[in-house]
Amino acid sequence: MKLLLASAAPIALFGLLASGQSESKAPAPLPVDAQWSTSRLWDDGLAEVARYDATRTIYGKERRFELVSVVVKEELDRKLLVKSDRPGAAENLEALKLNLTQRIETENYPYHFLTSVFVERADVRRFVKETNGSQEWCGNTFLEVLAAPSGVLLRWHSYWDGEGDGERTMERPANALLEDGLWLALRAAKLEAGKEHAVQLLPSRIQTRLGETSWVPATVVLAGREDVEVPAGKFTANRYEVRFSGGRVDRYWVDHEMPHAMLKVEQPALQGRSAALRELKRWAYWQR
Repeated sequence: MKLLLASAAPIALFGLLASGQSESKAPAPLPVDAQWSTSRLWDDGLAEVARYDATRTIYGKERRFELVSVVVKEELDRKLLVKSDRPGAAENLEALKLNLTQRIETENYPYHFLTSVFVERADVRRFVKETNGSQEWCGNTFLEVLAAPSGVLLRWHSYWDGEGDGERTMERPANALLEDGLWLALRAAKLEAGKEHAVQLLPSRIQTRLGETSWVPATVVLAGREDVEVPAGKFTANRYEVRFSGGRVDRYWVDHEMPHAMLKVEQPALQGRSAALRELKRWAYWQR
């Protein structure tokens, strides 16, 4: 089955795409097909809105909820790294934005997460920015990851004792990826079946606490092609595995056909997170 597609102050530190950004030549970045992100599909003035049946374990119990993914082209102001008010300006950076929205009910109160990942449209491996806001009755936490010529800046504002407000800078390895950004990178991946590719991942920011603030080594492999059934229907999918030391394995199923929709995600070791596609459409949701 094929999916039916309806038609603050300047941050001087972040001169993005600076040629002086240090990069190691080895290991190589994850191979991707640039034609996925540069496709005219993303120029139609619409957003891709996908709804998933999702799970996550909170307080020792599996919670079922709706996860919504929004992917849309966006022009960013290179200095502020925010949406530009000057569309088409030469100084803008063309990006793809991924929003992941979640509301998870528990017996006492709901958890809310809104995660935004921005990557360069010309190369989805090169992340520009990630933010995550979490809200629940105990407090708010905000995490921000910003690309910089000197590496990566991680900032946080947490209500948890021992975290509070802070920031740290890190080097950016040539094969660095955001774990949350795999929702985009794997859709553009161009891998040889069975061949492992070493990556350095910044662990998922979708949480209420600061969490890990260092790169974590992993390997990405195209484990095979198989038929998969999700609420949206039956598809032929590329199954990717992300393998960590200690035996953790995350799995992502991506539609073999363009636009290579993310069909299913399973991260059993990460709070039992999972998502299965229920609906996908192209929609100018901001006009309603």
